Amino acid sequence: MKLSTLVDQRLMKVNLRATTAAGVLDELSRLVCARHFPLECAELVRRLVEREQAESTGLGGGVAVPHCRVPGIARPVLCVGTSRAGVDFAAPDRAPVRLFLLLISPEGEPGLHLQALSQLTALAQDPDVVSRLLAARSDLELFHLLRTEQTDHFGYASLSPEEFA
Repeated sequence: MKLSTLVDQRLMKVNLRATTAAGVLDELSRLVCARHFPLECAELVRRLVEREQAESTGLGGGVAVPHCRVPGIARPVLCVGTSRAGVDFAAPDRAPVRLFLLLISPEGEPGLHLQALSQLTALAQDPDVVSRLLAARSDLELFHLLRTEQTDHFGYASLSPEEFA
């Protein structure tokens, strides 16, 4: 799986309006559900909030990677948002989170979910990458930057779901 296959221009949101962790999860979930999700948005938010209650997905350095697996989708979905002010996301360094990389994967594909999560986490732990993504002034610019950064980090290695069976 190439991370670039998850990057969808319609699922980028510069300058989220939400000011709370639950608000961010709701805002990003609504963006995803409006685009191509058979899942009820309220159910997606519930699953994401449950996941955050179990353990924060705030990584530190101003980045969070909220994620969950859900039934009814064929492939992982990535939704990316930025916040100018930052949001308290219970990150280990207690810094406000400004970059959100929301990953939603098929319920029956735990290996694929972990692969995508691993790639996102590696990307998010590079402070130069994070700075460039946060500097995006439009959704389109964020989209292009993310595609470029993932290619620079991972090249074109591809893993299929069958490799995780």
